[in-house]
Amino acid sequence: MSLDSLVKRNVDLAFKLIGTLAKDITINKYSEGSFDFSTGTSTSEYVSSIVVKGVVEKVTKKQQDGSHSFYYDILFKQSDVSDFGVFDTVTFDSKTYKLKTPFESDGYILKVKTVEVA
Repeated sequence: MSLDSLVKRNVDLAFKLIGTLAKDITINKYSEGSFDFSTGTSTSEYVSSIVVKGVVEKVTKKQQDGSHSFYYDILFKQSDVSDFGVFDTVTFDSKTYKLKTPFESDGYILKVKTVEVA
């Protein structure tokens, strides 16, 4: 057994053992759109969505003015997720979030930062 297959098997086992801590997350795929320089807006079209399991962690940051802002880190099994596009979003807990780049991956786990869509 190769080290690669051993790690993949253990990642699968870890996501099974997490159980209800992992949430169903809908990944909404959008086409790479175009940018209108006169209006400063971008356009893209909805293509498809898939539902995968992910572990969500709320991260709070203290701002210079003393207020707090937050975002979510989501951990996915790399094998469950194809490449994300710039316009893709994720939905969980009835809210939709934009993805922030760069994404972090070790080839087995993909970590994505998100911000809530206003």
